[in-house]
Amino acid sequence: LFAPDIFSRPRPAFLAVDDDIKAEIKNILAHHYGFDQIQSIEKLEGLEINSRNFKVRTATHTYALKKAGVQAKEGDVAIQLALSQSMLQQGVPFPRLTKTKTGDLYARDHENRMWILSDFVEGAYFTGMRQQLDAVARAIAALQDQLEKSAEAQQLPLFLSLIHI
Repeated sequence: LFAPDIFSRPRPAFLAVDDDIKAEIKNILAHHYGFDQIQSIEKLEGLEINSRNFKVRTATHTYALKKAGVQAKEGDVAIQLALSQSMLQQGVPFPRLTKTKTGDLYARDHENRMWILSDFVEGAYFTGMRQQLDAVARAIAALQDQLEKSAEAQQLPLFLSLIHI
């Protein structure tokens, strides 16, 4: 009944991706970002939503690559990405996004799906230990403070419903 799950491990685990996915990702990275030397591509192990999250290693950097779900709305994604960049510029910890060769914050594949490339942030799972709870509470408070001041956040339907709770 209480079998260990992926969060019972202190660190995230990654799996090799099959050749079709690897080729698709290499094509996106080459075409949209100009990357031609990829050392490795791995998929985050775990829940279904994680199957769209990849760790990409080049000779000089490690990236997180996310394939947006089919339900993702372009307008909402664009606002969220602009908001994350704005938060980063204001000193709120967010992974730095990598723009495409054309300056966009996401790429589109041949099926019109969105792909988002950012810095990969090493870390451990949240275990709920007191020290982690305190750090998370401080981070959420700082984030909430910045979001309430952000014009981009005001455009997101979910954010608007959250601030009225």
